[in-house]
This record gives sequence, C-alpha cells and structure tokens, in this order.
Amino acid sequence: MTPALYLLLIVETIVMFLLISYLQKFLDNKHILWKILVFIIKVVLVIGDGLLLIAFAPKIVWNHEYPFAAFYLALIGDVFKDIVCFIYYLIKKNRLEYKIKTIISAVFVLLFTLYNIINMETIVPKYHTITSDKLNNEYNIVFLSDLHYGSSQSKSTVDKALDEIKELNPDYLLLGGDITDENTTKEEMEYLYQKIGSLNIPTYFIYGNHDRQERAILNYGALKYTEEELVNAITGNNVNILYEDYVEINDDLIIIGREDPSHPDERKDIKDLPEVPR
Repeated sequence: MTPALYLLLIVETIVMFLLISYLQKFLDNKHILWKILVFIIKVVLVIGDGLLLIAFAPKIVWNHEYPFAAFYLALIGDVFKDIVCFIYYLIKKNRLEYKIKTIISAVFVLLFTLYNIINMETIVPKYHTITSDKLNNEYNIVFLSDLHYGSSQSKSTVDKALDEIKELNPDYLLLGGDITDENTTKEEMEYLYQKIGSLNIPTYFIYGNHDRQERAILNYGALKYTEEELVNAITGNNVNILYEDYVEINDDLIIIGREDPSHPDERKDIKDLPEVPR
C-alpha cells in the first residue's frame, strides 16, 4: 500500500475504535446476559463484515472497502478484549476497569493491523505437482495473481517476488488478473509490466475485476490509465492477453483465458468459445 492508503486505513480504524469503545461504555453496568447477547452480535458482525469484504463484495462494500476494513479491525480487537475480560473474571471474580478494557482492545487492534500489513507484504510460493496421462512433456509453470500493485503490495515486495520467479526458471508465467487496480498509477502500471517483460518468460494474462480500474471514476473521479494504455503496456512487453481464447502449448497442453465474471456481457458461454482440441 502507498503511505496515503496506510494513513487512510489507520485514521479510519482509530475512528471506528473510538466509536466502538464509547458505545462499550454503556455496557459496563448491564446484566451479564445482555453482555453475552452483545458479544454474540459482535462476533456475527465480524464474520459478516469479513465475508462482505472478501467473499461476496457487494457494490456498497466494493465502493467503500476501507471503512468496512477499519470497522473489521476495530471490532475484532473489541471481541478479543471481551474474551480476555471474561477469562479474567472467571479467574479473579472481578471486573476490569473501563480504561483497562480500552487499552486491551487497542493492543489487539494494533496487533491485528500489524499482522495484516506484514501478511499483505509477504508473498509465499506454494508448490503443486499435477500429473496427467495426456501430458507428454514436463512443464514448470508459475501462476501469479492479485498483486494489486500500488495498492496492496509495495514495489520492493513485488520486485523481490518477480526476481524469485525468474530464479525458478519457469517455462511459462500465468497472470491470473488483478495485477494492478484502481490505486495503481499509469507509471506504476507501466513499470510493473516492463519488469514482467524483462523476465523473458513466455507470459499469458487474463483480466481480473480491477485491472481496468472498474471503479476509478466512481471513487477518484477519473481513470489513472486507460484500457488502451493498459493493453499497450501489457502487449508491448511481450505479455499475451488471453481473452475468451486459448493457446496450444506443444501438442499436449492448452491454456484457456476467460473474461472476468464482472463483465457478464462480454464473457461467453463456454459452449461458444473457440473449439478447443481434445
């Protein structure tokens, strides 16, 4: 993430934390059953917010992801604070003061935020061996997606990952979409594909739901690069775009590239794709 995005997330998380802490004040003198009910509601909200951010991504969340992420971080810290306070009550038969509870909650929010930042900037390769009687050759293929360069991963993280990919000496590199997003500048986008092209690895690309900056106009008022500029940067660096099409690799392997489901009008029914050799 860029410093501005980090700052935005931190400020919004602090605001959410203060709001939740203030509302928590009114629970201190409530009956234990009322506190249990509120705790269950908070757990449901944490799970629901996480699912909305990651799994379902409806339009309202997609367009306001940072407030929802800030709410998630602040609330999950508060949930873990409740667990610590409950354990303390069971052991000491006493209740912690409101200020102590707030500090505990703040510590958990900080820990979760740091974990997420470190996790986001850590790219760990996973290795899979796939076998088939249809394969006559062995292939070493790297699949890479969701870099969200300029938003999620920093330049140093991406550069390091691409250098490690080069060292693997793969036969092919597959880019599975969302390599860039709405926060990526034109300069960052062009640099990234120049870096990918410099690997000298046969590379194939499909669009995700962010590469073409789907919501840039809504969120920022303008695109940071046009689709034409994106295509020129991709193809100009020897990266092949597979768009409802396929490519034959030797006589035993076919790579098919689909349009992203976020473009249902352009995504063909599978039976309408070009006929693929068996």
